[in-house]
Amino acid sequence: MKVNKKAFSLIELSIVILIIGILVAGVTQSSRLISRMRILSARSITQSAPVSSIKDLYSWHETLLESSFDEAEASDGTRITNWYDFNPQTATDKILIKQTDVNLKPLYSSSKINGLPAVYFDGSDRMSSIVAVPAITQGGSATVFTVFNSQEVSNQRYLIYQMHSNCANSIEIGETAGAFNAGNYGIHSGCGYATATTSSVLNVNQNNIMSLVISPTPLANGSAANIKVYKNGTSFQTYVNGGGYNTGLGGSYAKNNTYLNIGGRFYSGVVDDCRFIGNIGEIIIFSRALNDEERSAVEKYLGKKWGITVI
Repeated sequence: MKVNKKAFSLIELSIVILIIGILVAGVTQSSRLISRMRILSARSITQSAPVSSIKDLYSWHETLLESSFDEAEASDGTRITNWYDFNPQTATDKILIKQTDVNLKPLYSSSKINGLPAVYFDGSDRMSSIVAVPAITQGGSATVFTVFNSQEVSNQRYLIYQMHSNCANSIEIGETAGAFNAGNYGIHSGCGYATATTSSVLNVNQNNIMSLVISPTPLANGSAANIKVYKNGTSFQTYVNGGGYNTGLGGSYAKNNTYLNIGGRFYSGVVDDCRFIGNIGEIIIFSRALNDEERSAVEKYLGKKWGITVI
């Protein structure tokens, strides 16, 4: 039996290619639309967040608003020069975080934390305030919220840093603080003096909402009770290393003005290390210890916005 074989004509092939092109374009446009809707929804959540109504907001850096970055730099893979402070409680004292050295600029990444934009630090990047600003703990306490995921958690890598007096009252907040308990989250003042969680609270490529509450008391060496850490709304016990963060404080937290760093530990001529590797989506700082109701409200806002389950 003879079987007739007929090849596709050029017209038929053209039609098939056209159909495939239309389908691909449709999928691409649909993906872009979904991404756009996700961002618009997150922006709406930001604008209605309880953060604005909680007093003593120190700074608020996030990655979704049109005012967060310079327009030309808010595209995937572009290096970031300015990260603007979205603090509605002040018009004149906003804290601009900046980097002018192209070799140290982090990248804008369009879809890094549950499909939302983040600032990516590769372990060599860092940013800093353009002027010396008040200490986070200027009021005698503080609360710091960070939304991020890490690509390396076994070494000291700080998301937030303020140099005051090394081994006394520097403010170094991040992972594996004090170089003990790998994967911990806590606060370090230098020379191994740290108060942080146990190991493995942080894991590689895990999206986190970390809250750190620095209470006014007790400030005695060896006490961990003044530092409380929460991951996605759940409390974690803190431990001390080398006497703890309180060692060398002299009974009070730092209050003098200095530079605020994001993404690493830097003070010209003194220190330049502990660079963060990963994505940062949001940092909110209050210059006082929030109560449980206030802290929980901020965590729930962050969880809703970033798609992270808060307990």
